[in-house]
Amino acid sequence: MHMRTVILFQRSIFILTLLCIALFPVFSLPFLFFTALLVVLTWTFSILKTGNLDISASKPVIKLGLFTAICFLSFLFSPSHTLTIVYTPYGPIFWLSVLLLLLVTPPLIIKQSQKMQSWPIPLILTGIYIIFFLSRYAPFFLSQNLPIPLGLHFLRSTWDTPLHFLFGIGPERFLEYFTRFRPVSMNTSPIWSKQCTENASLMLHIGSSYGVLGIITYSLFLLQILISWKKPLQKIQAILLILFSLFAPPTSILPMLTIVSCVLSTDTRHLLHFQLKKWARWLLAGSLVIALSLSAWGLFRWQYGVWLVRQAMSEGKKGNGSTMYLLLKKTLQTNPNNPQYHTALSQAGLLLIQGIISNAPLKNNKLIFSNENKTLIQTLATRSIQEAKTAISLSPDDVRTWTNLTSIYHGLIGLVKDSDTWEETSYETIFILDPTNPIHHVSLGNLYMMMGKDMEVKAEFQKALTLKPDYTDAWRGLEAISKP
Repeated sequence: MHMRTVILFQRSIFILTLLCIALFPVFSLPFLFFTALLVVLTWTFSILKTGNLDISASKPVIKLGLFTAICFLSFLFSPSHTLTIVYTPYGPIFWLSVLLLLLVTPPLIIKQSQKMQSWPIPLILTGIYIIFFLSRYAPFFLSQNLPIPLGLHFLRSTWDTPLHFLFGIGPERFLEYFTRFRPVSMNTSPIWSKQCTENASLMLHIGSSYGVLGIITYSLFLLQILISWKKPLQKIQAILLILFSLFAPPTSILPMLTIVSCVLSTDTRHLLHFQLKKWARWLLAGSLVIALSLSAWGLFRWQYGVWLVRQAMSEGKKGNGSTMYLLLKKTLQTNPNNPQYHTALSQAGLLLIQGIISNAPLKNNKLIFSNENKTLIQTLATRSIQEAKTAISLSPDDVRTWTNLTSIYHGLIGLVKDSDTWEETSYETIFILDPTNPIHHVSLGNLYMMMGKDMEVKAEFQKALTLKPDYTDAWRGLEAISKP
């Protein structure tokens, strides 16, 4: 009776995780990480109680372990905001979580091995989610995702050095290569203005993030699953995983759902067994508890930062600018090396300045500010510029950090001396990082229009039309300057 209760509890954990991933894609990563922590904790207590150290040694698990090791080499080519890198979708911790589930779940359900191998619930849940995805999200993902041929182009672009060819560029740097090597022909597609942070499919994203070694080791994992799984239901799951990996966009969550469901069909016949002495089991259990505690703390910090950002955006929509600003300041405590948090805080400061300006009284066509508001505007302006520059120092090759700086300078024109000049200078770097995007030329053209540089305005709008002949904003700009 006790064993049945344990098995029911374990299955309930997996079912809940699969359903949460299917119904709440935004929270899919935290659910996966939490499940991995919970299962490893259960396994740790089992070691402490019985002294039996059992881990799966099936061939798919070994292949996935090799792939996970390759993933962690991505740290060699990643920026300094480590916490974001670690918990990024399909980053090292994602694959480590899947590996841990595959390693320690079979020993926990070894007495039910035959039942587990034929258990159809993972396939049923996967089928339900496929229907749910196709009916609700597929049109959006198909229209907004990169085509496979373009994905291959960007894959080749990321292999720009021998090290990147072997080990990839890391899971966080795809956007840098996307903007730099974005073909002009993409400006005629429906996704011409999209900034893609992931490649066209999971396999292509693995190739960009982890290089040729990542593709080879992950392909070996897929091939081993196809060979090892003999039963019809398992074969269907293996084929689904392969198809999703090759063709489904990473953000569709379908590959993740299928990988997690693999845990429930893992071969329980290939286990390594070690009998530990009392001192050894306590030493191992203590080490695991420390590792789990640190992992849980990192997961909490990451999720707390995400929650603070969501709360800040909610307060911003309600018009509570000060509360939004304070919440975003707190996010820096959770991860000071995340450039997105610095970017958000810089924009929040600009919004507060705009709020002060909009509420200022007007006298003789001139805004009147109190001494307190003048000081506050200067403080907020200085902090916004500082936060924008900090984001650039953390991700100097990310065009988003540079466009954020230009928007800050643009919003401070007339308030901070030489803001227009500094904005103009920033576009030099933007054109290097994102050379085929016509939006930047229109933005610079609008700046030149404010500065009264008519020749430069026309030149920028014409450059935008060269990149995208049907760009409405550029045509409107040319019409505006041609009027007497």
